[in-house]
Amino acid sequence: MISAASLDNMPEDELSKMYAMIEYFVPSIYDEPFSEMLTPLMPETEYAMIAFGCVDGHPTSHITIKRFTTESATKGSNSIQNVVIHKVWDVDEIVALDPTYAPLAEEAECLVLVEAIVDDPTCPIYYWWYEGFARDEYSDEAFLEDSLLFGPTPSPEVMGLWYDFEFFFAGVVEDSDGNLSDMYYGDIITLSREDCSDAQEYLDMVRTGVLPIEPSMFRQR
Repeated sequence: MISAASLDNMPEDELSKMYAMIEYFVPSIYDEPFSEMLTPLMPETEYAMIAFGCVDGHPTSHITIKRFTTESATKGSNSIQNVVIHKVWDVDEIVALDPTYAPLAEEAECLVLVEAIVDDPTCPIYYWWYEGFARDEYSDEAFLEDSLLFGPTPSPEVMGLWYDFEFFFAGVVEDSDGNLSDMYYGDIITLSREDCSDAQEYLDMVRTGVLPIEPSMFRQR
């Protein structure tokens, strides 16, 4: 499934359209009937369900397209109250204690332990950090679409970031009925080495299973 706008930007002819789907959207491949719930989706947005046969990366059938438009949104009863940074650890200090973490130094200067504070923490939360300029340049709709694109983010979570870098947290949360909250926007934050806790604390928390072995450096689709 893709947005109808993405479909409209594809080539007109059927074969080129299918190859574009294979190359740019990495469609799921099933060898038997399959059904699933697709959620959450953007409200009042046209989507397109696309299906065709495929073997070894090549189309083997005609394409089937079903367009539909989602209903208007019902505001959820859950909300993000705050996104809190509990801890900051310096990556160079971590590497000095355990050189196996050296690859982290190529991706970030510090690791932060972040938690989204929500009314009902058992529901899926979609939040991440954004560069400071994005608050003025992106629309609410753009933030919402980006938040939903990558799926729920664990809370708490360890993220890779940089010093002297302006960023903020933004996101939404579902309620028990799957309805989304209003977008949450946090204040602009800048980290420095003075904010860091003892790096040994981070290693101890990983080794005892309190923190994941791999921090979330970048979001993965």
